[in-house]
Amino acid sequence: LCACFPLGAGGTVAHDGPFLVSGSARKRFIGGRWAAVEHGGGGLAVLAPGARGYTHDGDSGVLQRVLAWSPGAWIYASDDSVTPGGSRYTRLHGQHTFHYALLPYRQRAEVVAGASQYCLPPPTIIGAPSPGDLPGSSSLLQVEGEPVEMSTIFIHQGVPHARLWNASGEEQEAIIRGGRGSQLHAVDLRLQGGELLDGGRLRLRPWGVQTVRLDGWQHP
Repeated sequence: LCACFPLGAGGTVAHDGPFLVSGSARKRFIGGRWAAVEHGGGGLAVLAPGARGYTHDGDSGVLQRVLAWSPGAWIYASDDSVTPGGSRYTRLHGQHTFHYALLPYRQRAEVVAGASQYCLPPPTIIGAPSPGDLPGSSSLLQVEGEPVEMSTIFIHQGVPHARLWNASGEEQEAIIRGGRGSQLHAVDLRLQGGELLDGGRLRLRPWGVQTVRLDGWQHP
């Protein structure tokens, strides 16, 4: 079961992976949150959550995204999902809805950011206004630097941490601004140590990933 997208004959394929954006000359490939066909100065991307298989026919210009498949020979294709050779096909039951979006772009940084916003939307809280003075507004973290993306924010040992990655094949510098009273430190893979970021400046190698600790952050 596939969804078909006629994106124009010819062109080259681009897609994302874990902390990587790459091209593919293969007819069949695996995409992460997006896959695109590029022509000259830009491309058209299909955004969708979850890694999926894709097929691209350069002659017809059709990009197909796998929605579901039923393999004829697969270790889990059985009645108990353990013993091979039972049921020949894996069946879908009930009603299923698939969501996707199309995004035209000129720079790959645009589709990386757009896919993050579409597939991982920020939570929204809706409330009614109340009389009186409102508290001051503040941001936990602001990242300046177009190819630099923030992949996650999490709490470790009671302290906020943010993981940043350079979504380009060239070294980049990001400027990070923490909330009130915070100090930013770059930590190692075990979330230990900490190099103070002077002026919030962080250098990221090509496709580099770095975790930053926000010490002393206070809610306004």
